[in-house]
Amino acid sequence: MKAKRIYGLALFLVSLVLITAFSSAVYAKYIKKTDFKGNTVTIQADLAKDFKIVESEAIRDALGEYSLVSDTEVSGNEYILMPGVDIPKNPKVVIEDKTALPAYLYVEIVDTNTDNAITYTLSDWWIKLDIKGVNGGTLYVYNAVLDGSTPDVSIGILKGNTVFVSETLNHAGKAFSIKFHAYLLQTPDSTSDETTIFKNAFGLS
Repeated sequence: MKAKRIYGLALFLVSLVLITAFSSAVYAKYIKKTDFKGNTVTIQADLAKDFKIVESEAIRDALGEYSLVSDTEVSGNEYILMPGVDIPKNPKVVIEDKTALPAYLYVEIVDTNTDNAITYTLSDWWIKLDIKGVNGGTLYVYNAVLDGSTPDVSIGILKGNTVFVSETLNHAGKAFSIKFHAYLLQTPDSTSDETTIFKNAFGLS
C-alpha cells in the first residue's frame, strides 16, 4: 500500500508539472514585453535647479496585473503585457527651484510598434503642436508659461495614469516602447510662439 501511494503521488506530481509547463507555453503566446525606459530631459541654463521625468515603480502580481508603489520613484518601468489588461503608469515632469525666467515646458512622446494595440491620452493641460520633436515623436507644450511663481512643480503626463492594452494585442517578435522626452526652454515673453521657440532652440526648419 505504501508503495502504491508514493507511485500515485509521483504520477500526480508529473501531471502537475506537465500541466504547468503546458499552461506556461500557452501563456507565453499572449504576453509581450514592452520597455518604457529611456526618458530624457533637456533644459536651458539658469531655468531651474533640477528637471527630470520620474514615475512610480510598477510591480506585477501573480495574476499578471500591475500596481504602482507610490513612494518609490524610478526613471522608467518595463512591463509584460497581456491582451485586454491595462497597465498603470504615472510619468510626470518634476521641476525644482524654477527661476523667474519665463519658460515653456514641452513633452515629446516617441512610441514604437504600438499601433492601435496600446493607446493612451495626455492630460488636458498638454497642447499638441504641429511639428515633430527632436527625436521624431509627437510634440506637446504645457498650457502655461512657467515663470517661477511656483518654484517647485510636478506635472503629470498621462490622463488617468493609464496605458490601455487592446484585447487584439498580437505583436509576436516586435518590441514595444514608449519614451518621454521633456524640454524646458526660455521664452522672451508670454506672447512668444511656442513652435518658433522650439524650432529655434534646435535649429529645426
